[in-house]
Amino acid sequence: MPLAPAQAQESAGKQSGEASSNGTAGASAGAYVAPLSVQDKTAYIRKLIDGELDAGITPDALFAWSLRYRDVARANVVEELVEDDAFYARASQDPAQLETLRPQEARLALAQAAFLRLPAARRKALLSEQRARNAKAASDASRASDEERALGALQAQIASLETFLKGDPDPNGGGTRFWIEGAEPEQLGEVISKTAAAGGESAKQLREAIRQRDELLGKVLALPDSELQALEDRRRLMQQSGQEIAAAEDSLRDATNAREQAQFAARTASTASARLTAAERARLLAVQQKQAEYRSALAKASDEPSQILDAALKWRARVSEVSRADLGDDQREQRADALYREIVAQLKTVRQALSDELSQRTSSGFADAMPGPLDPAITDSLPGARQLQALRDQLVEQAGVLASTRAEQMWKRRKAHKDAMVTLNDARLALIGELSPGLRRQVLGFGGEGTAQVLREFKQIALVVRYNIQSYDRQLREVARSLLSPSPAFIVALVELALAILLFRLWRQGGGAFLARTEALARARRPQTLWSGLEARALHHLRHIKQPLDWFVFIGVLRWVLPDELNLPGVGLAWMLLTWLFGAAALLRLIDSIAGGGRKSDPRAALRWRSLRLVGGTFVVIALILRLTAVSVGRGGIYSWVLSGCWLVVPPVLIVLSHWWRERIVALTREGAGKSTLLNWVARDPGGFFGTVGRLLAGAVLLGRGLVAVIMRQVRNISLIRDIYGQRSRRQAAHQAAEDLASGLYRPLDEAIMEILAPHRLPSSADGVLSWPGDLHLRVPEPGTVTALLGNRGHGKSALLNALERRLPEGTRAIRIGADEAGLARILGALGEALGLERGERHEAGAVLAAMAEADVPLFIAIDDLQRLVVPAIGGLEDFDATIDFIRRAPPQVSWVLALGRPAWDFLLRARHDRLIFDAVLRLPRWTAAGLRALVEARNREAGIEPDFSEIHEDSAFLFDAEVPADERRKRGYYARLREYSGGNPAVALEFWRRSLLVENATGRHVVRSFATPDVAKLSEMPDATLFVLRTIILMDKSDARAIARSTDLSPVVIADVLRGLVGMGIVIPFESGYRVTLRWWREVIDLLVRRNLVMPESDA
Repeated sequence: MPLAPAQAQESAGKQSGEASSNGTAGASAGAYVAPLSVQDKTAYIRKLIDGELDAGITPDALFAWSLRYRDVARANVVEELVEDDAFYARASQDPAQLETLRPQEARLALAQAAFLRLPAARRKALLSEQRARNAKAASDASRASDEERALGALQAQIASLETFLKGDPDPNGGGTRFWIEGAEPEQLGEVISKTAAAGGESAKQLREAIRQRDELLGKVLALPDSELQALEDRRRLMQQSGQEIAAAEDSLRDATNAREQAQFAARTASTASARLTAAERARLLAVQQKQAEYRSALAKASDEPSQILDAALKWRARVSEVSRADLGDDQREQRADALYREIVAQLKTVRQALSDELSQRTSSGFADAMPGPLDPAITDSLPGARQLQALRDQLVEQAGVLASTRAEQMWKRRKAHKDAMVTLNDARLALIGELSPGLRRQVLGFGGEGTAQVLREFKQIALVVRYNIQSYDRQLREVARSLLSPSPAFIVALVELALAILLFRLWRQGGGAFLARTEALARARRPQTLWSGLEARALHHLRHIKQPLDWFVFIGVLRWVLPDELNLPGVGLAWMLLTWLFGAAALLRLIDSIAGGGRKSDPRAALRWRSLRLVGGTFVVIALILRLTAVSVGRGGIYSWVLSGCWLVVPPVLIVLSHWWRERIVALTREGAGKSTLLNWVARDPGGFFGTVGRLLAGAVLLGRGLVAVIMRQVRNISLIRDIYGQRSRRQAAHQAAEDLASGLYRPLDEAIMEILAPHRLPSSADGVLSWPGDLHLRVPEPGTVTALLGNRGHGKSALLNALERRLPEGTRAIRIGADEAGLARILGALGEALGLERGERHEAGAVLAAMAEADVPLFIAIDDLQRLVVPAIGGLEDFDATIDFIRRAPPQVSWVLALGRPAWDFLLRARHDRLIFDAVLRLPRWTAAGLRALVEARNREAGIEPDFSEIHEDSAFLFDAEVPADERRKRGYYARLREYSGGNPAVALEFWRRSLLVENATGRHVVRSFATPDVAKLSEMPDATLFVLRTIILMDKSDARAIARSTDLSPVVIADVLRGLVGMGIVIPFESGYRVTLRWWREVIDLLVRRNLVMPESDA
């Protein structure tokens, strides 16, 4: 209890005017204190502490408090400030820490605490000095009997406390005051002390009054803040209700007197017209009297809603008492069982009362409060006719007000009964946990008591539905009123609502395309990082769940911006229903997207989605029933029944799923049964009940494998994990390759087959059947245009140029030239020779251009390996710029295609970003695993070999891709790893493919083994000069020592040492007049240069 009553005042000889020595704040009674403002009290207490308080101010008023909520809260804070030194120090530095008090009240609490924290002797001296000054200033004031005043003050406090706990109006008009112990009025404290010490009847009465006051005060101070506020609100309503009742009764008395006078006037009237007028007036006054009676009845019934709610709160308080009571388990269960039955009976009464209220029509009743029309004989010429008409009009208006008041009061009673029903039901549910096990099983079980409870809960749901339906008329009128005279907040909410709908429509129209573009950009980003990989997969899944997720978010936004005026009854349940449905749909689509693994073609997508809808729909229906039940009637009988019975739907759902997936389960068990007895038995597709059970068990096993496969597929898509997995695979492959060579079981391929499988072998007719990856559309360039053909070494630039030449229109002449370090001179010479110029004219640009202009057919000129003109040095683009300038001066009937590598292209973009060099850019995309497989198989057919994949480790990530045998899964896993390592480069893929093939000595079979990748540790250990040399070679594709020296500023000696080391490791080989990186090391060199930021990462864009 935050404040203790001043019980110590019963002890004789206590100085009532002294603050207690331990600084504890208490309360004692006192007489009238002149009201002071909070600011004045704070300033006066500070002056009192300094000994400078004015003689006209008594210290009594500085520490007074009442039963108001804020005063009780301040008294609690003062006590804590007095007892807690650390808290007082913090609050003194920052009064804002007293969050429960307003700023002015916080400063007052600090001032009171500062006084009470003074030593007892100092407080006593200050109070004595101030009271001495008060006594001197008020020595001429007359005082009543001290004992009577003290007893009267205590009795006033007792009456105020009793009525406050009942919620009734204060009989003292709210003027009763209480004081912090140690700061009560001096005279009252002295009288109490002296009388209690003297003995006798007065002392006995005084001690009894103190005991009653302290007991009641303890109950008040023990109440929580919410109940204090509720009692204060109820008291205020009771006071208002009492005033309304008094006014209605006064009006009734006046109406009765007026009617009697009118009846007397009608009886004593001397003429017929006077009697008619008096009789009509008496009739109207009788109606007025009836209206006054109704008004009085309505005033007396105005407090019924608060009484209904108060009764429900008392039941809830009783439940709280049982929970907090310090009783044994048996006693608590007995009290809880008895109280539960009482609450059930009371709840039944409240439900019946609400049902009766809802059965009444709000427009019925008070029919005799409406005055009828005046007698037709009363015309305007009769004396008093206009007054009668005015009186009737007034009564008609009052009748309408009465009808409206009655309807409003009926709705308040209905709402009170509904809220009381909910409060009592919550109290009942809270009590279930305290019941004895037997009664709890009966209430929540399927027996008679449980069935009765479920029926009662259904009745409560029906009552709530009836209440909401009948309240729609009132709610719609409120909505219409808001629309006709909207407030600024309502207008702002409508604008926000319209804006949300507009943005939703725009997003629905263009959001899918935006997500698709963003996903494509994320997938094209190179190198793939952990974040970019996660981003791409998240965008893919987001596109898959976009439709239900859009509605889910839109409903949440609508719920946020919807004006309060439009929150009709039942809208909350509608929000919850829609949120659950669209949220569940989005979650199911997300699961479907993850399980699909991003495959473009999935033969079981429809079956998987149907199964997910069955499982997810069943779960959502059960969860919605549980949620709606919990919201409407709590977790009672219906909730317990649904939760206990929901498991009954599991067997039918599993049987349906096993029937749908029967063919798939049997096919997968045949492929992956292994040594499992269960899976081998299910693979024979047994029928009957046991066959169904077996398929369920096998389905569970396969589902576990499928989850592992999905996780493996998703994990491998993460760049960091892929790199770690790749490093592990490389070590295993290197170890396996070493074992194969050492075992003597295998030998390398024949030279003829190695040549057929060579990456840079001239394309054969077998390669012509291959389609280009990435939906690459080959279009012949228009005359007069310059097209750039971009692709890394080995991507097929030369093969694509051959394909373009085959598609040229009839009559077009194709000229193919290869660029080298000779630059423009080499190109001019080759062009002049092709155009038939004399040897002396071939290297003259003018002569070559003239020969082009004189050609009688359109020309298609393709320049391959143009990257060899791009020297990464200052002035290194002279030959390239001269070549482009020459091309721009060519006649308009010439079309140009210039093939160059991607690293050189990236360098050009940075060096010539402000110039438009090419009319069109054609980029070769990465090859897919399927494209690489088609290329490899075409080469295998040409070589006349049928590779055996039986020695390759089966990749379980492809187990659920299709109904294919294990050998096919091994092939898919191999080609997926080949594509991943080669980066979609067909030449690199072919190089490692032929390194994977070995010939078994015993049988002559061509066996596919794991390909061993280069040891990248050797490359990383080489000096930095190696990186610059490799960068130059990569950019130019082929580079000699002179170009390397020009690009790196390295000395010839260093360059010669680096090249000798690279050749010795097999990283580069001499090629023509320079050096180039081998295909075996190509991928590793590119990755190393990208990590060192020496070349741009490759993208698919």
